[in-house]
Amino acid sequence: MLKIITLISFLSLFISSCNYHLKENVNLVNAVVIATEKNEFVELLEKSFNKQTTAKIKLIIGAESLKETAVVYDNNGGASEVKLTLTIPTKITNLKGDKIYFDDSLSVSNIVAIPSNVQSKAIIKQQTYQNLRNNLLETLSLKLQNIH
Repeated sequence: MLKIITLISFLSLFISSCNYHLKENVNLVNAVVIATEKNEFVELLEKSFNKQTTAKIKLIIGAESLKETAVVYDNNGGASEVKLTLTIPTKITNLKGDKIYFDDSLSVSNIVAIPSNVQSKAIIKQQTYQNLRNNLLETLSLKLQNIH
């Protein structure tokens, strides 16, 4: 048990030192959000809106797609590094929906080393996907700035 706690502590420090951390809060213009499902990205998005402004755009957010691709294999044939990809279909329109500003999938990915410990592996993946959601939010923020 002590080994697991030590490993998790080491991995947390390693991840922090590799610049994996939550970015500063993004303050987006207000928008009407229509989501095909309530997911972690939609929750993050809704927290980022400037609620003091009037919504002028509509965001239609699709379901999160999480993909894992092996990049490097170890001696046992298991993946020692994987590419984690988060893709979310996104459409940005005016409130009426008759003017489309953006209609495509936003996608970000990151390559991470995967430890053999199952518990550590789950933590690494969870933290990486959360960072990818933050990166997607920043990408969406830039798209929204270009509209206004």
